[in-house]
Amino acid sequence: MSTTTLPLSTPIEGGGEPITSITLRPPSLLEYASIGEPYDFPQGVYVENTEAIAQYVELAIDPTVRARVMAGASLRDAVAIKNQVLDFFIEARRVDTPQTSPTSSSSTPG
Repeated sequence: MSTTTLPLSTPIEGGGEPITSITLRPPSLLEYASIGEPYDFPQGVYVENTEAIAQYVELAIDPTVRARVMAGASLRDAVAIKNQVLDFFIEARRVDTPQTSPTSSSSTPG
């Protein structure tokens, strides 16, 4: 899984050049282990963990523009950013987990 560049529907002005797109990165193992799941399915109902999602969104945004994006993104872009972060988890679950091969012990008669 690699970073994703997301074009913004509304450029973020102020504080330098306008931001017209942002780069998002997937969470690391340590971040995932610390924050946990962004959603759950108790009793078959989809429930978002908004606190976890907010932490993942903040971590996913390039730190050089993070403060400007967090303060200035439009609602449409905020939803797109959140959806992309959740897509990292959906994509990770689609990938087959590497299987370890069973240890084979061969014995020779003798």
